[in-house]
Amino acid sequence: QNILLIIMLDIENFNWSDLHDAYGKASAIPNLIKSVTNKINSSENSQSGPWFELWSRLCHQGTIYDASCAAVPYIVAAIPNRKTSINMNFFLLPMCIEISRQQNSKYIIPERFRDDYATALEKIDDLASIYESNEDNEQFKKILKATHLVISGNIEDAENVLDE
Repeated sequence: QNILLIIMLDIENFNWSDLHDAYGKASAIPNLIKSVTNKINSSENSQSGPWFELWSRLCHQGTIYDASCAAVPYIVAAIPNRKTSINMNFFLLPMCIEISRQQNSKYIIPERFRDDYATALEKIDDLASIYESNEDNEQFKKILKATHLVISGNIEDAENVLDE
């Protein structure tokens, strides 16, 4: 819990207004991340509310922005290191951002958060292994399996798993 507090304090110090999302300056992103983090086990879907906003701003119709890659470390850091009830969007959104990044060879992660992004991808892969154990929700199982595939660069296989 203390680490989450530190991360949320750090999110305030990050200069989001220098970044862009689908609608322009990314200054709304920290409050949206805090909102979903405060309701981590909410089953709220991505059709409304803060998850809808995050999806719309960070991975709009498969297009990503500099704020997309900057947000991933904060989203991943909010995932508990032990299996608990969690909204599957904590895995799905970062994974879809990475799919878009890998499919768009022109997109280069800005250097100032490249290392944090890479670390977050390593961590989400480890976390997917933790959450896979004893998972009953078939859709969540697919997302976790696809997460491993995306991180290892197997985008087509990951998309096939998600389409099953």
